[in-house]
Amino acid sequence: MAFKNARQLRSIPRQQRHQFRTMNKKDFQLLRCLYVLDIVYICFTLFASIFNVYLASTQDQIRTPLRSAVENFLNRIAAFSYHIPFCISFFVFVCASKAFRQEMKHIMYRICGKDRIGMHEQENIQLHDRKDNKDLNIVINVVSTV
Repeated sequence: MAFKNARQLRSIPRQQRHQFRTMNKKDFQLLRCLYVLDIVYICFTLFASIFNVYLASTQDQIRTPLRSAVENFLNRIAAFSYHIPFCISFFVFVCASKAFRQEMKHIMYRICGKDRIGMHEQENIQLHDRKDNKDLNIVINVVSTV
């Protein structure tokens, strides 16, 4: 199947191969997110790697109960910090990319069944109704003076 697909590939003329591809704003935001994910991954896995080297280099030494307890505690922290980068990608994308935040808002509004414009219109209608409802205004004024 791969051979069949390879035969169907078209050759690209030389002039088109040397054209530059420009990156748009979303491409730069995605690159920024990927760089931040790399930095987060390095930071959180570095502690686990260093601690594993420490454990390997001190495995032949006799450990006191206190030292063993401290090493177990640090081992648990290292294991926890090792798993954080796999869970944090959503938060990195939300913090680093405006396009991702806007898309997330759009999806959340769609899930809730509300349109952003519809929400603003609804607030304006409620405000307008409050101004037109004289009975409600009288009650509000009476309650606020009491």
